[in-house]
Amino acid sequence: CSQSDCSYGQDPSPNVILDGEGNLYGTTLVVGRTQYCVGCGLVFRLSASGTETIIRNFCSEYKCRDGISSRTGVILDDEGTLYGTTSYPGNVFKLASDGKYSVLGNFHCRHDSCGSETDGDLVAGSNFDTLYGVSFFGGSDNKGVVFLVSTSHRK
Repeated sequence: CSQSDCSYGQDPSPNVILDGEGNLYGTTLVVGRTQYCVGCGLVFRLSASGTETIIRNFCSEYKCRDGISSRTGVILDDEGTLYGTTSYPGNVFKLASDGKYSVLGNFHCRHDSCGSETDGDLVAGSNFDTLYGVSFFGGSDNKGVVFLVSTSHRK
């Protein structure tokens, strides 16, 4: 971003994906000029011609149920639906091709098996029925968990 305008995000995840039409999709950790702001990040599309489109701005409230920021990339199913995670407090989200955003899993605790602050890209099971990922916190000794989220209700 430039010194005067970071509305298109900064600190992008290094993991971008390419669709069949040559569009790149990714996420950013920050929107705005403050590097560690609360309530930052977005999902973007960069067309083959170089046009950037913001698909979704993440919530701007601390511990927002919809999630804040993303350190990870997104994955894309054959219907054009994006799936990814938010960093704080930690969610798995679905972003349909029509722009509808929904949370498939919340990770709001730092104990037991639920996990918190998702990290690492998601991995899809067969036909995108299940998504697998990891979190920083939760589990034994609060050192993180491996989780799975069903997407069976996605259609």
